[in-house]
Amino acid sequence: MIYKMVTFRVKSEKIQDVLTAVEALENGICSHEPDTLRYESFQKRDDPGAFVHIMIFRNPAAEEQHRNSAHVKAFTKLLYPVCEILPEFSELLRIGDSPLS
Repeated sequence: MIYKMVTFRVKSEKIQDVLTAVEALENGICSHEPDTLRYESFQKRDDPGAFVHIMIFRNPAAEEQHRNSAHVKAFTKLLYPVCEILPEFSELLRIGDSPLS
């Protein structure tokens, strides 16, 4: 599996546009990406313009399908021009799993 994280910061006057675009992005992922096993989007409570997205892909082909999808292209087309800090991608190593329930 492939674990990724992306962080970015948008202009305050564009936060609502990005929130709407995130919803469309997640709908596209749910509808068209069975091998994207998890996609979670977070907005920092103390800095509403700052976002974190966490992704888990089954394999490299799933990540490529995600990256080349129409919904990701539409999201990035909207996102990049409104960023104060451009998206920074990180590959993550899973080191544990602690179910709490």
